[in-house]
Amino acid sequence: MAKLNAASKSGLLNQMQLEFQEKVRQKIMRPVPVKNLSKATENKTRIYDSTYVQKG
Repeated sequence: MAKLNAASKSGLLNQMQLEFQEKVRQKIMRPVPVKNLSKATENKTRIYDSTYVQKG
């Protein structure tokens, strides 16, 4: 707990949090590619009706 308080007072904790946030942002914007998945060559739109009718 003493190390945490010292890091908080020195600003190191805040710096570490900002670095972590930036790493997360970068991963979200540029995720790791999925193996064996190629880029789309044409745009497609599909219509799907997700309604469910329960019988009975």
